[in-house]
Amino acid sequence: MPKLDSARRRFLLGIFVVSGFTGLIYESIWSHYLKLFLGHAAYAQTLVLAIFMGGMAIGAGLVAQYAARVRQLLWAYLLVEGVIGIFGILFHRVFVAATDLSFATVIPALPAGIAINIYKWLLAALLVLPQSVLLGMTFPLISGGIIRCGSLLHQQPWGCPGGSRQWLRADRRGRSAGHRPDRGAA
Repeated sequence: MPKLDSARRRFLLGIFVVSGFTGLIYESIWSHYLKLFLGHAAYAQTLVLAIFMGGMAIGAGLVAQYAARVRQLLWAYLLVEGVIGIFGILFHRVFVAATDLSFATVIPALPAGIAINIYKWLLAALLVLPQSVLLGMTFPLISGGIIRCGSLLHQQPWGCPGGSRQWLRADRRGRSAGHRPDRGAA
């Protein structure tokens, strides 16, 4: 494959590595925030790890289920990363509003004991689940985008967008999903 293809691939993989590091930073920040709400660092770390891993699995599963319908996986990746960034910017405000509301109205209205703990754990899980699902979508989107582009970049002078459209048109004409226009039948 041409050098440009290799440079693009390295650039995209570099972006994904930086994204992975930011995901780990999010996980650490969420643990610190939820420690304040749940009252113990071990509880917060356990919950964040469970929700983080479960959310990533859900996100990857969603992409696996719907990726064939998405024409531009790299644009979908960009969109998901943007939404993750927006959630990151808004997390502090949402956390403060949710915990203030909880301590002011919800928790005093609950019966003492297990009901309060269940509420706190559920709210804490809901605060980090959407971002975790989105983080789980990133790897399948970028890897699928690189695979789609990589198999067609050397054939198409206009790069991946045109090549992806050609691949999708080929699939709509009734060829098998494993068929690649540049390789013949799989």
